[in-house]
Amino acid sequence: MRALITSLALIVLLSSTSVSLAGNWFQALVRSPMQKGYDTLNGWVDVHCRLVNCDEPEEVLIAGLNWLKMKLGEMAPSKGVDVQKLPKAEVLLTFTGLIKLLDPERPLCNLEGMKILEDNQDACGVDLMKPEEDMKNPLRPIERVVHDVALSHARMCRHEHPARFAVALKMMDKVILDEIEGLLEAVIETSKMPVFDAEHHEAGYIVSQKATTITWRHDDEIEAILTHLRSTLNTPEAVYLRKLPDLKSGKPIIKEKEIKDVLNDHLFSKCEYVSKVFHPTIAPATFDQRIFPPELKYRVIDNDTNNLILWIAYYDLCKNLNEHHRAFVTNKIIKMIKDEKE
Repeated sequence: MRALITSLALIVLLSSTSVSLAGNWFQALVRSPMQKGYDTLNGWVDVHCRLVNCDEPEEVLIAGLNWLKMKLGEMAPSKGVDVQKLPKAEVLLTFTGLIKLLDPERPLCNLEGMKILEDNQDACGVDLMKPEEDMKNPLRPIERVVHDVALSHARMCRHEHPARFAVALKMMDKVILDEIEGLLEAVIETSKMPVFDAEHHEAGYIVSQKATTITWRHDDEIEAILTHLRSTLNTPEAVYLRKLPDLKSGKPIIKEKEIKDVLNDHLFSKCEYVSKVFHPTIAPATFDQRIFPPELKYRVIDNDTNNLILWIAYYDLCKNLNEHHRAFVTNKIIKMIKDEKE
């Protein structure tokens, strides 16, 4: 019996001490080939920075370009470099792509630049687009390089994003934008969130604050949609947003298909337009902003920045609505019309 108890105690001890090892083993097992390649590359970056004392990410990226040339046979191996042990060429290509983001003349403040950062972040296996003080763990050498490049790139693009958005805004369908802006303003007005010193803030700031409380699940938000559409639509199909008398029985009925068509034409499709046409400018702008602490995020300093902040809020609301709440909002409006007293 004593031997059995001893054996059981040993099993429990081994089990408890092996949990972290098993977790590490599982994480290593599920890492993608690119992430494993970055694990290897991290060792090269670490050794290089210990020897050279890398103060700037460009120094590491230039070393990465040399490793890539060695790997491709375009450059003779440096002393002590075993080409066979270098990461694969595709790993080095992804990593050295970061150097494109450090060109002050053309810093790629667009979807291409965002894709380069996303690929490197995915390869590291860590969310690097946030302030360093918010990181749970210390950055590995390769993560430090990616984070430093992302921060430098975000700073260079800080004034480029509002300017690029201003150009895009002028090219959009003003009728559609006015229609969806009016509808979203009606929904945002239902927010109970107080904005202190609102009279001293531009519309972009006020809307961006209030929009954070919109969930597309509250009755007053959905009632605002219905009320706004009823008061603004001057098209024949607007009659379907109310009960109609049945031609045979004379009793009030609703036509669900027609209600869905009205919502699709004047709410969901308009939001799809906003999501599609503003994606090339708003997505990179919001992606870059994630790396800044609150005090460095966008503030309204001119009309272009105000418009960017304003439409980021509208863009996020539209994206959230169409991706997660479309069916709920549709069904809720149908029910509201159905439950209305005659």
